[in-house]
Amino acid sequence: MTKRVLTFAFPASVALAVAACSNGANVQPLVSNALPSIGAKAAHAFAPSSTYLYVADPAAQKIVVFDPNYNVAKTYTSGVATPAGDFVDTNGNLFVANKSDCTHGNVAEYLHAATSPSFTYTAGLSCPVAVGVDKHGNVYVFDAGPGANGTTTILKFKPGKNKVAKSWDACNHTLYTLCYPEGLTIGRNNWVYTTIWGLLPGGKPSGYWVFDILIPSKNQQGYLAGWYNPAGGTAIDKRLNVLAGAWPASCGGGAPTGNEDIVKFPYPYHGSDWCPVFLGPGGFVSVTGLALSPDQSLLYVADYGAATVSVLTYPKGTLVTTLGVANGLSDPQGVAGGPAP
Repeated sequence: MTKRVLTFAFPASVALAVAACSNGANVQPLVSNALPSIGAKAAHAFAPSSTYLYVADPAAQKIVVFDPNYNVAKTYTSGVATPAGDFVDTNGNLFVANKSDCTHGNVAEYLHAATSPSFTYTAGLSCPVAVGVDKHGNVYVFDAGPGANGTTTILKFKPGKNKVAKSWDACNHTLYTLCYPEGLTIGRNNWVYTTIWGLLPGGKPSGYWVFDILIPSKNQQGYLAGWYNPAGGTAIDKRLNVLAGAWPASCGGGAPTGNEDIVKFPYPYHGSDWCPVFLGPGGFVSVTGLALSPDQSLLYVADYGAATVSVLTYPKGTLVTTLGVANGLSDPQGVAGGPAP
């Protein structure tokens, strides 16, 4: 089956603070309407889920796993080095994208229930920020590259092989002078979906656009003017609707309003008339990680700017609970759903 990469590019003119957050710098957001914690008890007002929540917390140098009642069930520290993203495959194996010093980054693989890595991918990696695994066990890594200029390189590894099987650049260099990876996920047909943002020459902002980088003849683009800030995280549901964290803007191109929200781009994807759907509840500062529970009843949102993880119902987007410092988190960047560790 031919694999495709559907790439969401978020240009930025006033996004350096968010970019610094993505790189791990200690930059405080200028505006914060972060969602208040409503406590784990609120989760009982909704249908229970058997999903465990895996949170990558680079500030705390650990992966924190919460049970379905949002109590800490397990913590991973062995093999963890500034984890930016994580992923749990269909066998319950955990994959962690370790940025480390953004020169010697790696992806650590933990067999289900293991506490130490069983394998580590290092070839060609500098600053991995997101990882995903297809149903054949192939590992896809989104790497930001070394240094301040960055890259948007996707690297594919065959399972258990520390050799790059294939790599490609997800940045449209004919348009952008700089791109930065913000999220990656795997669709039901093993397609790889990514979220990126980019800077135009001179820092000039542009609209929101989408393209299929591997099949130019079937390039599917969606534009929405007024999206002048980066967004992060990528998730896709079973109907191939794509989710990303982004600043709200009208389909007619009005200026972004409020803080970030979760936007859903319905399938099938269209052109410039493509109009997204905002899930709510909004109020996020800097979304860096998104994941759906395996049964797709819950959506997990890592808000690096607010130092929280929010749990929403899906597809309605109703807030279930918000996890933060009181729950043992420092500044979460990545999220994943999976079975008990």
